[in-house]
Amino acid sequence: MKLKCKECNSKLVGRSDKKFCNDYCRTSFHSKLNRDQNATIRTINAILRKNRRILALLYLDENGKWIQKEYLQMLNFNFSFYTHSLVNSSQKNTICYYDIALCEGKTGWYKIKKLKDGSSSIFQSKAKSNLFLKESATHQLTAKE
Repeated sequence: MKLKCKECNSKLVGRSDKKFCNDYCRTSFHSKLNRDQNATIRTINAILRKNRRILALLYLDENGKWIQKEYLQMLNFNFSFYTHSLVNSSQKNTICYYDIALCEGKTGWYKIKKLKDGSSSIFQSKAKSNLFLKESATHQLTAKE
């Protein structure tokens, strides 16, 4: 029985357990196989990077800057996705986007703060492990697909 490459169907020469004729075919086959999973990850990372970029542009100094939620929404900031969250010393929720955080203030107001190394150094950390997204955001994303 003649074995054929899983990607290009060309005749295989060599070992009896060989599956691909060369590295290009092997890489191409596995890239196609993982495309759907990688697309979801790319979409989420793009949202996280955009959120961080918006906050970085608005962040002015170490004292932080107060900003309204409506203004962030006007800039297409997506509150559904974040890297992690913390609870600060006054029991206010802090939503983090990599190294920049939004600390809850009065209703509809957030303070933009830059996290120091080991992010919990500026907070009494009770980290919630939300790894990238809320449950509702997962439903949002899958509904679009």
